[in-house]
Amino acid sequence: MKTREVLFVLLVVDLLLLNISFLIVAYFHYGLGYNRFNVIIDTFWLLNFSWIVTFLFFITEDPLIEKPLPKRIINHGKKFLLFLSIASILALGLNISDISRITFFATITYFFILTFFFSNFFINYIRIKKAKIHNYTEVLVVGAGNLGLEVKRYFDQNPHRGKVVGFLDDFKLHSDKAKILGRVLDFQEVYNNNRFDQLIIAIPINNREKLRKLIDQAEFNGVRPRVIPDYYNLFSRNFETTLLGDLPIVNIREFPLEIYANRFWKRVFDLVFSSTALLLVSPILLLIAIAIKIDSKGPVFYKPIRLGRRGEEFVLYKFRSMYANDDPRMGQQSTKEDDDRITRVGRFIRKYSLDELPQFINVIKHDMSVVGPRPHRVILNKILQEKATNYLVRHYVLPGVTGWAQVNGWRGPTDTRIQYKGRTLHDLWYIEHWTFLLDLYIIMLTVFGVKSRKNAF
Repeated sequence: MKTREVLFVLLVVDLLLLNISFLIVAYFHYGLGYNRFNVIIDTFWLLNFSWIVTFLFFITEDPLIEKPLPKRIINHGKKFLLFLSIASILALGLNISDISRITFFATITYFFILTFFFSNFFINYIRIKKAKIHNYTEVLVVGAGNLGLEVKRYFDQNPHRGKVVGFLDDFKLHSDKAKILGRVLDFQEVYNNNRFDQLIIAIPINNREKLRKLIDQAEFNGVRPRVIPDYYNLFSRNFETTLLGDLPIVNIREFPLEIYANRFWKRVFDLVFSSTALLLVSPILLLIAIAIKIDSKGPVFYKPIRLGRRGEEFVLYKFRSMYANDDPRMGQQSTKEDDDRITRVGRFIRKYSLDELPQFINVIKHDMSVVGPRPHRVILNKILQEKATNYLVRHYVLPGVTGWAQVNGWRGPTDTRIQYKGRTLHDLWYIEHWTFLLDLYIIMLTVFGVKSRKNAF
């Protein structure tokens, strides 16, 4: 049973248990003679919608990974608090005042007791079933490096699949993280003293002679050999192995926003935040537009072409801050300090990044996100691509109105190696370490931070 199938079954059964809990509590609280069905219907939809949102928020975790009981209880408590918060906020926001508090809280309490026991029973059942299919195994690992320790971590998290009896390694004879039983040449002696039924080889595959000998020794003793290519040393970055049909494939540089749930919630936040921001600052936008028209001739908006996710072109919206702007597509002249092209109003709105406010329209159009790597001019992308070989990795995600590089002072010119390397490294760090809390932190630094206004001219 695949992970997504397990998640689907859990969601369906959770909703079933939730509604059973609600019906039981409603029966004892209201009785059969209760005739205000609108209250029951409102409560029904409120609870079900709140739980679906809560469930989606937690689907980034693989339910089949073994976790200790305290951690499972803590995770379940987090779900309980989020569920209760969403349901309460909706009840207040929609002004559903007729819902009985006793029914509301009793339903959630009973539901969480039921779903905790069911989810643990069901997941343990799937684990046991998988263990019977794949058989419990005792494993000897060759190589006590990062890859070998990752193998041990897997079996520690999934004890129903087997256990690691020890390691063979020619370079590490002692280790606090691994039980090293000897060198690679000690295979036969180790097997005689520590019987195991599987050999996992986690050393560089360029040593063919050693690999062949290990495989022959394993098969001689009836031990099943398996080889894991040393991707850690080969790629030195995040990766994931998947299947392309029947072909194994390695996805280089895995990042959090590849997970659908993360993209979904980031998009929800973008829409809510951008719509609210545009609504709240609409008077300021109008005043800026009027000031621009009074201060100098020309359009209110400057609409250059920028490159977004996957390198796709889009029209970026900015307030015009110069007397004469570069060509929207092929402009090559960067803004410099005391640039005589900047208007009086432009100097003010650029200092406080007010010229960027129309980009919330780009966020709503899904050209951009509130937080992400800043989109650069087309010609600058080509220049920096040559200077920093992994620069275009920033196009894996949507560009942002603000970003991690900007709030750390890496904005403005990219003339020196320090300037373009610093900006690129900060953008890549953000992509690989994205969290929702990090986005909120960057937004806070954009508004209140000192570095976010560095090189703003």
